[in-house]
Amino acid sequence: MRRVLLAGAGVLGLAVAIHVPGMWTALGADAKSAFCPFGAAPRLATRSAPTTPRPALGFTLDVTTRSEIDAWAQARGVTCQARRGGGVLECEQRAALATTTLWFRFAGTTLAGIQTSRRTTADGVATAFAETEAALTTVLGDPSRRQGDPAASALARGALRQAMVEYRAPAYRAVVRATNMGDGFVLTESYAN
Repeated sequence: MRRVLLAGAGVLGLAVAIHVPGMWTALGADAKSAFCPFGAAPRLATRSAPTTPRPALGFTLDVTTRSEIDAWAQARGVTCQARRGGGVLECEQRAALATTTLWFRFAGTTLAGIQTSRRTTADGVATAFAETEAALTTVLGDPSRRQGDPAASALARGALRQAMVEYRAPAYRAVVRATNMGDGFVLTESYAN
């Protein structure tokens, strides 16, 4: 019985020790790949700087802070409202030919994801799609997946015509879609960890 108690105390002591911040690296493990049955490893992993660029509409996932997003919105006169207990910031920007809605998702005070929806003309959607794809390709390389033709003439051929590009990297995904909705054209973008 004494051996069982000593063995149990040893296991408990080890479990507590590996949950002390920095203990994973002290034990020689990479905090990003370390597994913890008690759920501590993912929390440690989020503290490390991302090794892959994570661009998102001029911001950077896991780097840009909520206060930086607030300052960006205020400087541009963009109207925003907190949603879901403050974990999501919904912003709307109106221009002469386009309306853009943005949803910023936060993990604590750091940007974890962005979704956008921009309604405009066929030419406007095609141009924005091409510019966004070029910018992402410059940073991330060629897309992981591509479907459809993003040219304005191809999108204008009928309702639900769509073009899409997707970029994937470790803990990062970006998807850009141009769609003919039948009553207008929409460009959607999604950036997430």
